[in-house]
Amino acid sequence: MKQLLQGIFLSLNYQQILYNQFEHCKQGTRIVATYTEKFYRLSSQCELSMTDEQHTAKYISGLKYPIQERVILHDVFSVNEAHNKAMKIERLHIRAPLFRRLMSIDEPLGRERVQPSSATADQPLAQLTAKAPMSTPTTNPAVAKGK
Repeated sequence: MKQLLQGIFLSLNYQQILYNQFEHCKQGTRIVATYTEKFYRLSSQCELSMTDEQHTAKYISGLKYPIQERVILHDVFSVNEAHNKAMKIERLHIRAPLFRRLMSIDEPLGRERVQPSSATADQPLAQLTAKAPMSTPTTNPAVAKGK
């Protein structure tokens, strides 16, 4: 019955379309959880005989590059492990801009901006970075006569 319904309602190249979608499955703008759902759905629909390592490599290759490069730093042997690592990394990426903003040196939390001391505030930058002039070497008259 299932084959009869598929023959009537599905296009002849349905399996090719599914395989093409699976091959080009990328996270894109989706979150990791949504990408993982789509990956599993397409993987089960395609009914491909892949090893766990091949499945895991395919899953990781579809992640966003910043997440992907951090996941491959770990030894990951299953899609589930890769998914868990990617979820943790994604959470860190979401929090990272907020953390950087909170810990910014330019704008300390709950305090006014730190003003430079009056000794350096009045001096131009060139004076602070300029080196002291080198003195000319003095010659010892006794050494100069001996030459």
